[in-house]
Amino acid sequence: MKHTHKITLGIADTEVTAEVTFTKSATYAATGPTFSSGGEPGGGGEVEVEAATIIIGNASHPAPQWLLDLLGNDDSVIEELSESVDEYDGIDWDARRDARMDDAA
Repeated sequence: MKHTHKITLGIADTEVTAEVTFTKSATYAATGPTFSSGGEPGGGGEVEVEAATIIIGNASHPAPQWLLDLLGNDDSVIEELSESVDEYDGIDWDARRDARMDDAA
């Protein structure tokens, strides 16, 4: 599923606003050990930047490839994009994990 998020970047002493289109793979929880398996770690949730538009005033311009590469490789950008999806989904994964831990105790 594609998502869009506006982000403000500092590039060469200039603030630039970009609207980033990206995907985030589904996440899955870790499974505990069983008699037949040692368990599996959780995973997923990878973010892939697909496109971006630079917004200058009322005009929009396609982002050059170097900016797409920068966005896709910057950990803070990836984290912000990931969090924007999590907020949109409205699922509090930490609260779910804590509730499971309370139920197991």
